[in-house]
Amino acid sequence: MISIFIFFILINVFGVSFNSNNKRGSRDVLLRIQKRINEESRILHKRPDYSIPRKGPGEDGKAVELTEEEQKLGQEELKVWFMNMQAK
Repeated sequence: MISIFIFFILINVFGVSFNSNNKRGSRDVLLRIQKRINEESRILHKRPDYSIPRKGPGEDGKAVELTEEEQKLGQEELKVWFMNMQAK
């Protein structure tokens, strides 16, 4: 039932026509889909420069020192997240 609903939504969004004589309409649909794909592929992602040395707790193998309260909270979070979220 849900798949039929989604199918009709996609038909309405992309303007798909079941008329086989409507070649221009299907070409327009493909052009709109291609335009949408091109727009989404332009999302910028900046790769980090790993050659720059990082400074701070936990970087380059340095220890992370937590207070007693953070240690207790970290032990509780370890049961949920399977990692110490306080020392992340």
